[in-house]
Amino acid sequence: MDLTPAMDPHALPPAAVDSEVHRKVVFASAHSLVDFSNGASVATLDVLRGLAASGFECGAFTTSRLDLAGAVPFEEALARWSGTQVSRTGTDGPEEVRVFRTQRGPVPITIVRLEPGRNDGPRPEEVSAVLALFRAYLEAERPDVMLTYGGDPISQGMIALARSRGVAVVFAIHNFAYTDRGPFRHVDQCILPSEFAMRYYRDVIGLPCRVLPNPVDWDRVRVEGDERRFVTFVNPVPEKGVFPFVPIAQELGRRRPDIPLLVVEGRGTRAALAACGLGRDSEVNVQIMANTADPRRFWRMTRVLVVPSLWWESQCLVAVEAMINGIPVVASDRGGIPETLGGAGIVLPLPDRITQATRELPTAEEMEPWVEAILRLWDDRAWYDEQSERARNEALRWHPDRLRPLYAEFFRGV
Repeated sequence: MDLTPAMDPHALPPAAVDSEVHRKVVFASAHSLVDFSNGASVATLDVLRGLAASGFECGAFTTSRLDLAGAVPFEEALARWSGTQVSRTGTDGPEEVRVFRTQRGPVPITIVRLEPGRNDGPRPEEVSAVLALFRAYLEAERPDVMLTYGGDPISQGMIALARSRGVAVVFAIHNFAYTDRGPFRHVDQCILPSEFAMRYYRDVIGLPCRVLPNPVDWDRVRVEGDERRFVTFVNPVPEKGVFPFVPIAQELGRRRPDIPLLVVEGRGTRAALAACGLGRDSEVNVQIMANTADPRRFWRMTRVLVVPSLWWESQCLVAVEAMINGIPVVASDRGGIPETLGGAGIVLPLPDRITQATRELPTAEEMEPWVEAILRLWDDRAWYDEQSERARNEALRWHPDRLRPLYAEFFRGV
C-alpha cells in the first residue's frame, strides 16, 4: 500500500539560500528597470532580487525609456522611486551622454539617459552610444547570463553583443506583441509566466518556451490592518478596461453611492476617465490616486479589486498583488487572467464587440453581472471572507519560497 501523502499544490518547499555565488546575471534592455508603471520592469526587478537572495550576483544596464503616460522627466521618475540613491556621471562616447547609477536593494543599476519625448525611437547615434557603453559594461562586469526583453534596435544590439562574448541570453516574454521568431534568433532560452502564453507562442510562431511565473516581492505589496473601504481599479487605459469600468462606476453611483471607488493612475490618468464621461462633475463617488511606486498605498485601502481588462494578460500583476493581501478580484476572462486567478476570484465575460482598439462604452445591462458581483462581495460578509481566504491560498503559488528555487535552478542550468 502506498502511504505517500498526496502533494498539496500550495505546499511550500523548504526555503534555501545558497551562500556561494553561482553565476553573475545582468538584465540589459532599452526598457528602463526604474519604471513602476510597467509590470514587466517590476517583475524583472523582483527576479533579480530573488536571484540575489539565492546567491547570484546581479546587476542591470538599461536606458531611460519609460512607459509612463506623458513626458514624465526621467529625473522625476527616479525621484519618485522611493528608497534609491542616485549618482550621475558624464560619459564620453560618440556624443556626450548622461549615465545614472542607482541601487535597488542588492541590485546595482546603470541607466543611460536618452533624449526624452521622441515617439519615433532613439536616433542612430544614440543607439551607437548606448551599445558602445554596453560593450564596455560587458568587459567590466563579465556576466554569465543576460536577461532581457524587447525587439527594438538597442535591445537586439545588446543581445548580439552578449552572444559575441559567450554570454548566455534569456529572453523574458511579457506580452503577445511578437509575431515572428526574428527577435529570438540569438537567444538561448525564452521564458514566460503562464501556460496560456506558452501555448500561444508555441502554436502561432512555433517558439519553444519555459514557463516560469513572474515572481512578486511580498514585502513590496503586502499590507497589514483593516482599512479596506474602496472598490479599486488600477491604470485607466483602454487595454486595461477603462471603458467597461465607466458603466460599472456609473451604475454603482446610481444604486449605491455609499460604495466609494478608487482609481489609481498609471499610464492612464484622470483625463482618460473624463474622456469616457467620468469627470469631476460626475456624481459617482470616485477618488483618484496618482501613480505611485509603493502599491501598498492603495492595497491597504482596497476591499475589492476590479480588473475589466480587454487585452490578453499573460500574468495579471495587480490580481496577484491583491490575492497576496486577501483581496477578492472581479476580473475579465481575457487571456491568461483565469489562469492567474486559479480557484479564486470571480471571472466574468465582457462583450465581444468591446476590444482594446474600440472606444465604446458597454451598456449598463452588459455590465450588470459585474455590478452584482461587487454588490454581493460588499454586502455578504460570509461570502467575502470565503473569497478572501481563496485569494490568500492561491497567492501561495507566488510565494518566494516556492519561486526562488525554481529561478535559481533555471539560471544555474542556462
